[in-house]
Amino acid sequence: MLRFLKAPQAIWWILSFHFTLWMGVSLLLDVHPDMADHWVWGRYLSLGYYEHPPMVAWMMRLLSSIAGNSVLTLKVGSILNSILVLWLAYLVGKLFYNRTVGALFALLMETTPYFSIASVFWHIDQPYMLSWLCGLLAVGKYIKTDEKKWLLLFGVIAGLGALSKYIMLLFYFSLFFWCLWDKRERPLLRTWYPYAAGIISLLIFTPVLYWNATNDWVSFEFQFGRGL
Repeated sequence: MLRFLKAPQAIWWILSFHFTLWMGVSLLLDVHPDMADHWVWGRYLSLGYYEHPPMVAWMMRLLSSIAGNSVLTLKVGSILNSILVLWLAYLVGKLFYNRTVGALFALLMETTPYFSIASVFWHIDQPYMLSWLCGLLAVGKYIKTDEKKWLLLFGVIAGLGALSKYIMLLFYFSLFFWCLWDKRERPLLRTWYPYAAGIISLLIFTPVLYWNATNDWVSFEFQFGRGL
């Protein structure tokens, strides 16, 4: 196993296995109710929805506009989203550790139902996970290079993540406590970069704020009411 994980092509074997297995399973299954729900959202685009932010609907609409508005398009899109999640997880492991750890990270995710069987239907956590992993990559680049421009990119990514799922806000909380915990990073809080990143995220998230303001904050009330 270790020899396999060290191979440069290990991640491509993992991703190929994922696509072949779960695409085959997906073709045998009916459309999951959640995916059908989000598909309807994509047919009637909005800046927000009762249950969640709009990113999953926007992504479905974009792919359907390119590849055709069909069940097959949705199933392929779902599998491709999951493959992208696994690939980004590999890149995160590779950035913070090495290629072998990255491949192991992706392989471990593949063994969990959430990142394997759940990939047969398109759900809100896929774009959220894409944003979270891209955020880790941006922060990792900052840690490795000490170039604060990566924090501005993180602001963009976090804003897109918030359009996917509100709990992307937890990433900012994590960064704040990390800066407090690690005395080497505390001076970062005295620079304008993290606050500029927050403003960028807020600007990207503005459409959802507007939609909620014009709809009695119904989405926020639903989410806080069931999950705080």
